[in-house]
Amino acid sequence: MPLEQPLLLDKLRVSGASETDNRNVRDVFRCIGDGVAEIVRSGAIGASDAATALESENRFGDVQLQADVAAEGAIRKALSECSHVGIVSSEETPTSVVLRDGGEYGVAFDPLDGSSIIKSNFSVGSIFGIFRLKDGGAKRTFAGLGGADMVGAAYAVFGPRTVLVVGYEADAPGVVEEYVLTSRGWEFQAKLSLGDSKKLMAPANLRASAENEAYRLLVSKWMTDGYTLRYTGGMVPDIHNLMCKGGRCLPRPTTCARTPRLPDSLTHALVPCQVASSATRCLRVPRQSSAFSTSACRSPTWPSARGEEQLQRETSG
Repeated sequence: MPLEQPLLLDKLRVSGASETDNRNVRDVFRCIGDGVAEIVRSGAIGASDAATALESENRFGDVQLQADVAAEGAIRKALSECSHVGIVSSEETPTSVVLRDGGEYGVAFDPLDGSSIIKSNFSVGSIFGIFRLKDGGAKRTFAGLGGADMVGAAYAVFGPRTVLVVGYEADAPGVVEEYVLTSRGWEFQAKLSLGDSKKLMAPANLRASAENEAYRLLVSKWMTDGYTLRYTGGMVPDIHNLMCKGGRCLPRPTTCARTPRLPDSLTHALVPCQVASSATRCLRVPRQSSAFSTSACRSPTWPSARGEEQLQRETSG
């Protein structure tokens, strides 16, 4: 069902892009907004069976819930209606899925980050990264793409309100905007920036402090300095809380016996969240990842073509 007031982003201007490119990126963002609205309209998260576990796991070892599959379906359908999206990939299907020939952009997304806390009725979210494909879309694959190829990103928070935060690199500085879903569609709320004015902390994998002295000292210092703990276990709502109020964001210790779990995939989750929230200086990435290069926080790359072929075999087998 078309929204009376879709996500338009009339003022979007990506750094170094032509007016045609800007118009096309706006169209991709509009379809992302349509997908998020459809998740709400269809009851994918609020349904009585949303937290029901299916007899399947995704590539990252997570048990899939009914809500994961329903959310992916809603988003993929919306993206399939955008003529500028050539390929998609999600946490649930982590390979390059071709939608059409000639699409200049690829969208990597996590359809429902934090779905394991749906049963607790906590807020959850979706994450999106828009990548410019090589050779104008002639190369229909995410293989070899990295953070430098991302032209925009977004995350949605499904809570008491449904909000969508979009981020893109304008000439200077980057732009981060919040929209709220109403009965009519998307309405602009505010421009956001990550500040340090409030003493809030969201330390992930806190139990690692039992074995990691540096992490324990860091958390102890924040507590001594009067910081307040605000951590739900959902990366998207935790980041959004800090975007709205300021604070310290999701540190992840890298040298401990209890290795912290990556947010499923750098391409589907962490890097888009960094771009959408302008929070690169606060997010921490483990030094090693089996599937992705993490030599720089903003420049992880999709697996090589050979690596993607392996992913395809694993997920189809």
